[in-house]
Amino acid sequence: MLKVEVVETADTVNLVVEGQLTGSGLVEIIRQHYGKLSGKACIWDLRKAAFHDNYQVEFGPIATAARETFANARRISPTKVAYVVSGIDPYLIMCKYMMHANSARIPVEYSVFKDMAEAQAWIANDRLKH
Repeated sequence: MLKVEVVETADTVNLVVEGQLTGSGLVEIIRQHYGKLSGKACIWDLRKAAFHDNYQVEFGPIATAARETFANARRISPTKVAYVVSGIDPYLIMCKYMMHANSARIPVEYSVFKDMAEAQAWIANDRLKH
């Protein structure tokens, strides 16, 4: 069973995901939460998520959901989305998705991390420039 905990700070929405993660599960999370980001950065904590074997073939629907949700959002889309994962396979899967999202022209800067502190520093670095 997929469990999503939303932890909001002043500048960031953290989506803490636990359980079996499929492409359709990710699409559901995107549609449920991305429209509410209101310009905040988003950190996906996927360290306790188990990735479905066919995850990589589902990149198209995931990118489409993200693009459509950002386009339909009445509020400002996030400028950065970070994925925090454990292990090399989830890291590579999310890097592949990131490349797919970039080629789909989703207007967000993505990055993948194995460490939460590094993801938070990457998000904070953008805030410090403004």
